[in-house]
Amino acid sequence: MSPPTRASWLLDLTDFFGDPEAAAKALTELALLGRWPASAAKFTPRFFDAASLAALRRALAAGGVVGADGQIGQKEAALAAAEVRLAMAAVAEAEHRRPHLPSRLVVTATCADELADLPSVLGVPSLYELIERTVRLAHHTVTLGAPFWNAPALAALRPALDGALERGCALDLILQGGQREPTATRGEIVRFAEGLRVHGTRVTVWEFDADALAERHIRLHAKFALADTTAGYLGSANLTDQGFAVNFEIGAELGAAEAAQLHALLERLRRADVLRPA
Repeated sequence: MSPPTRASWLLDLTDFFGDPEAAAKALTELALLGRWPASAAKFTPRFFDAASLAALRRALAAGGVVGADGQIGQKEAALAAAEVRLAMAAVAEAEHRRPHLPSRLVVTATCADELADLPSVLGVPSLYELIERTVRLAHHTVTLGAPFWNAPALAALRPALDGALERGCALDLILQGGQREPTATRGEIVRFAEGLRVHGTRVTVWEFDADALAERHIRLHAKFALADTTAGYLGSANLTDQGFAVNFEIGAELGAAEAAQLHALLERLRRADVLRPA
């Protein structure tokens, strides 16, 4: 087996047993047997049924530990046991050396005096700071989505949005739609978008309307912000002043992979006519 294939096999074997020490112990005991046992009880206290034992034999055969005739390569089994321990020790050391990444958690926690200092105690930024930063990071498109919006939150974000539009970014605003329960803030957001078009770049209000897909009203419940496809926010807070500064809210910063996935999801909703221009 090539080194990468061997490494993958050792990790798969460890996963099969649940932990590296159990895998190494079983391999060590197999090395003493010489031939494949009739049951798992012959070599380990861990219980396997017949199907599990057969799966283990196939896995060990793939690693050259067990032959087609059931003969166990004692040296191969002992070597695999040592390799499992060494590989997992290397994984643990690599995890220990990996730089500590800052938390991607964000919160709004001003609903009580006891919680007001929660962001500083936990060392996490405020939820509003992340949304505003996301807007400022964009180079091509800013996307904001939530079922509920209000004027104070839009006013708070206006400087960051003006800056993005002056840089030539497009802006997508996504809100709740649907004939059975039209959003009360639709007109307000449409007027807000009209005011932003003075910058000369595209500003589009999109309505989430999936009512045609079911007999009941389907709500837009997600709250999110995207800078292009590279960064973003996903969490519980609506784009309201309550979500930014009053309620207890929790969210998380999106990395490039998650932001790209969310962007792709929104594109699919547009193609499915679930997101429609207001």
